[in-house]
Amino acid sequence: MGPLVGYARVSTEQHALEQQLSVLKEAGCEEVFGEKVSSTVPNHKRHQLQAALSALTLGDTLVVSKLDRLGRTQAQMVARLATLQAQGLYVKTLDWLLDTASLGKLAPLVVGLLPGLAEVERNLVQERTRESVEHRR
Repeated sequence: MGPLVGYARVSTEQHALEQQLSVLKEAGCEEVFGEKVSSTVPNHKRHQLQAALSALTLGDTLVVSKLDRLGRTQAQMVARLATLQAQGLYVKTLDWLLDTASLGKLAPLVVGLLPGLAEVERNLVQERTRESVEHRR
């Protein structure tokens, strides 16, 4: 496993970017990138995310405080994880939800299951929306 590269993002001025940056440095990240940008901004326009991804080389680990730093929706996060995995990179969250390096050979399985979970989530949201609309009628 290679070096750790950290990425932090907050969406509003009220949130403290410095706190995430500090935690990433304490976690051992050699390079840390951070930005204040809304989650609605597309990933390709998140310049510090792009810089963090560019700093990664085969075997490196991208470290984030929480998985939602990698995308606005679960589908975006799953796509990002799959892309990083295909590039021979690892992802670790500081909330201990995910550490693909420690999963070893199970990492493809876990990342492969995430799209199914994303689909279940989408279906639940659609069902709740339909129920809400029917209830309002």
